[in-house]
Amino acid sequence: MNGKLEEMEYEMKKDKLNEYCSWLFDILFELEKRVDNSKYDSFHARFYGRVSELLLDVWLNTNGYKYKEISLLNIEKVPLKSKTIDGTEYTRNIFIQNIKSLISNQNIIDYTELIENEGKNVHNAILDKAHYDFSVTLQIFQQYCKIHLDSIDSLIRVLPIVIRYAPNEFLSPYINVMVRLCTKPFKNGERICEGTQYLHFCSAMFLYHAFGILCVKYNKYAIFKELMKTIVPAPNPIDMNSTFSLAYLAGTNHWDYSTLNNYMGTNLYYPYSQFIRESIFPYISNSFLNKNEFESCYTAWEHLFSLMFHYYNCYPLNNNWFPQGEFIYRRADRFRGTDNFYTTFLHSANKLNKDWEPIKQGLFNGKYEEYQKVYNQAEKFYNQNIRI
Repeated sequence: MNGKLEEMEYEMKKDKLNEYCSWLFDILFELEKRVDNSKYDSFHARFYGRVSELLLDVWLNTNGYKYKEISLLNIEKVPLKSKTIDGTEYTRNIFIQNIKSLISNQNIIDYTELIENEGKNVHNAILDKAHYDFSVTLQIFQQYCKIHLDSIDSLIRVLPIVIRYAPNEFLSPYINVMVRLCTKPFKNGERICEGTQYLHFCSAMFLYHAFGILCVKYNKYAIFKELMKTIVPAPNPIDMNSTFSLAYLAGTNHWDYSTLNNYMGTNLYYPYSQFIRESIFPYISNSFLNKNEFESCYTAWEHLFSLMFHYYNCYPLNNNWFPQGEFIYRRADRFRGTDNFYTTFLHSANKLNKDWEPIKQGLFNGKYEEYQKVYNQAEKFYNQNIRI
């Protein structure tokens, strides 16, 4: 059986059905004693039925019974919804199974509704903690990062499935969620301690970079133009009246290096790279063979993001700036004979030119010459501004 949480029917002989029901209901009755479903809404309270669907596989495989699967056509539209329940892993798994089902069935309408509803839940949870009238310490920084990571837990864990298997139109709702997470209404009399308000962007930052690295991993470059050119409306924690690019708000570091190092308890040249990398790795690690591949892929994404940021005019002040990160030092791997995802990524650009996958999918206006031009501009900028 495929184990999906979908509508399911089955036929079997009466003796086998009696055997299955006798085995199943003993488990369900015990589950009913142990699980308090009083906090669940009507949708999630039906988990007994979903558990029984999953247990059918267990019963069949344990007993070695043969079966045949036949596809069914579902003509009834069943609205799916998600309601976050703090600390409930089962609810997250239901959310992920629903997303899988909707992608499998190419149901973009219900998929969009489910993702955006979860985004609203996350946004509300973050707004509930959105008080920035205090100075940040290492402990407070860690607490707020945990709040944001816990809030986006379901969204970030299902992201590898969405990026890998869904068509590009299924990716846009994630960008809409990131936009929402960057916004924050201002209240009369609200006080903000300068620098603390940037904590508000953490959830959007984590999703943005997880989204980017997974797109690089699975060659989904066409969506990057939308990712870079999307605008976040006012108000936001930086300015209550101004709009900014999503790439600027969610993609770049808003703290100076020394401040972020203090928050992290580190002494790094580019602390933002490690901050993002270490935060998102546990949630998307299964997409990579090991941490080395993840870090190499992240370096490729970080470098590509810097080039696109400049090319698509994402900086609000001028267009003479390129975001920097640890990739600045790892560029030298190209000339050391190092063979990893990052070096292969860069070498393939020079080797394939117009047939390089990012170019084929429309980045840099689909022209290798434009990529090469911005690449050369960036090299000059990096060499002039490298931190030593």
